[in-house]
Order: sequence, then C-alpha cells, then structure tokens
Amino acid sequence: MNPESTAGNNFNNLGAGTVTRSNNGEGGEPATKADVAPVKADVTAVRSEMAAKIDMAVTKLEFKIEDSINVAKQEMIEHMDKKFGEYIDHVDAVFGEIKTSREEQSALAQHSQDHSDRLDDHEKRIGKLETGVGGRV
Repeated sequence: MNPESTAGNNFNNLGAGTVTRSNNGEGGEPATKADVAPVKADVTAVRSEMAAKIDMAVTKLEFKIEDSINVAKQEMIEHMDKKFGEYIDHVDAVFGEIKTSREEQSALAQHSQDHSDRLDDHEKRIGKLETGVGGRV
C-alpha cells in the first residue's frame, strides 16, 4: 500500500463493516465514500501488483518445472538408450551362440549321416562276406 496516499487519513475500523474517521484517533463520524476512495484505489493497485507478481512467479515456476521435466526426460532417454544398447549386445551374443550351435549341429548331423552310411556299407560288405563264407562251407 502506498503510505503517502493514506498518510493524512486516520481511519478506525469499528467492526461490523463500519469505518470511522478521526483526527485524534478516538473515532468520530463515519467515513464517506470520498474518504475511503483513496484507500480503495491503493488496495486495488496493490491487488493488481500482487496479481502481476504472482503471475510472473507462476510463469517462472512453470518454466522451471518444464526445464526439469525436459532434463529428466533427456536423462531417461540416455539411460534407456544405454540399457537398450546393453540389451542388444547381450541379444547379439545369444544369437551368435545360437548360430554357432546350429552350425555345429548341422556339421554333426552331416558327420552322423556319413557314419550311418559307412555303417550301412560295412554291414552290406560283412553280409556278403558272411554269405560268401557261409555258402562255401
């Protein structure tokens, strides 16, 4: 409130909405609209000034909150990128093992087939030998 605008006015609030004016501080006749108008103007000015300051403070806080959220988002994205990269590295390693295992399985299957073919060939030859030996004897 502006002290110069109310310096010459001496107002007493008697409660129940009645404001009186006095020059000696002991109460007196009721204050008129003209007496209250400068005070009302000061109160309105203070309210407007406070509303502007509050709006400015709220705006600053909104920017700070938005900046904090953006920083947190960026940190989270960086963290997730790092963790995702680690995950992909592990998945690549697992897939590499699976690929190696399949290649080994394929080679072993071929090797097993070769052994089966050789065994079949040996059985045929042994069978011929046994038939040949058994037929002569």
